[in-house]
Amino acid sequence: MVHGTIGVSPSQIIFGNSVNHDSHFLYKPRNNTVNQNYSDIINEMLKIQETCLRIAKMNQRENDALHIASRQRQETVFPINSYVLVAYENGKQKMNTHLHGPYRVISKQGAVYTVQNLVTNQLLDYHASLIKEFTYNETYDKPEIVARMDNEEKGILNVLEHKWKYKKQKLSNLQLLILWDDSIEPEWTDWYADLGRNEEIHEYFKRNRMIRFIPKRYKWPKDHPEYEIPIRNKKHNNNRKKL
Repeated sequence: MVHGTIGVSPSQIIFGNSVNHDSHFLYKPRNNTVNQNYSDIINEMLKIQETCLRIAKMNQRENDALHIASRQRQETVFPINSYVLVAYENGKQKMNTHLHGPYRVISKQGAVYTVQNLVTNQLLDYHASLIKEFTYNETYDKPEIVARMDNEEKGILNVLEHKWKYKKQKLSNLQLLILWDDSIEPEWTDWYADLGRNEEIHEYFKRNRMIRFIPKRYKWPKDHPEYEIPIRNKKHNNNRKKL
């Protein structure tokens, strides 16, 4: 059958119109009585095949151009640093909304957007077809708060103090006095892994000579111009310089 997009049948492309699959549908096949050299038959078949291929390519390119133009007209562009929601790739999740987020747009490569999770800071890639604009009122619906609600996580307003449950200073012994966004009074909180990705925690560590406790993935490498030397090491380096 003739393909609707390319305008020719697959057998025409392969056999150069020399084979008609429908010719023997009702009648018995008959021997070819045409007196023609084999080389002439092959040359004729190749010419027809070339013509069919040219027609198929032309029709396919025109069809592709129409589809591309249609997608470009329909695609919504999401600016860098804007906020978006993302549809679940496998449909609506049980007990959740149809969309998750919001996320902050970091970059765009073709039809794929890289977005940042506002709770974990993780970078994720999503196709434009899954993304919707997040509209909000800056006074009432801050993206970070909505994202925490979507992840069912509390936000940190301030870190006030820290102490150690035991003499050895390591994260498993650390307690932080935290004012959460859903509380009136601060509360002592034992350290757990998710605290390590919070910027308020990072800033507290920097102010209190505890940079060494910031997870490595959130710190610049030593050869980076913005690398911060831990405060306890600065004194050691200054003493070495004096010597």
